[in-house]
Amino acid sequence: MIAVFVSSDNEIEDLKSLFSLLSRKHHVSVIDNSRTAIEKNAEILLLPLHNDSISAKCDCAAILFSPSNHAKALPECCTVLCFDRQAALCCGGKERQVISCGMHNKDTVTLSSMESGKPVLSLQRRLTAFSGNIIDVGEFPLITDEQNHRALMAAAVLLLLCGNPLSPDSFL
Repeated sequence: MIAVFVSSDNEIEDLKSLFSLLSRKHHVSVIDNSRTAIEKNAEILLLPLHNDSISAKCDCAAILFSPSNHAKALPECCTVLCFDRQAALCCGGKERQVISCGMHNKDTVTLSSMESGKPVLSLQRRLTAFSGNIIDVGEFPLITDEQNHRALMAAAVLLLLCGNPLSPDSFL
């Protein structure tokens, strides 16, 4: 199981879209502030990003849709997906993989094409999957009805980090 800490401060639509995309073909469980029970067969566990919920697990990622005061408390081995430049700057560390996501040409992950229903995810720098395997630079055409580009980028990167290939129908 991969733990994914999500900064959901005022980003509930991003979180809903992320869950929707991931749950189409994968077993995803969400723990909210009330500590809802975890599904036994969950591959991906979405957790709120709070200081008291952060563990030192190495197979974990954090998604920062916006700046978060909790980012500094993340373990060094936690991969961080940042949609905010300030958050990316404060998350850097010796061992931490920081993945910038957005529409800027300097971001690690972008959407290079926005054709209706056919976005192309562009990986502009190599990443390291949780298994230690290298994910090479490339473009990944996707077919989806999802309009939330941030959630789409986050879901695609999470699948890659978990060792799942991205195919055009990954989110159908």
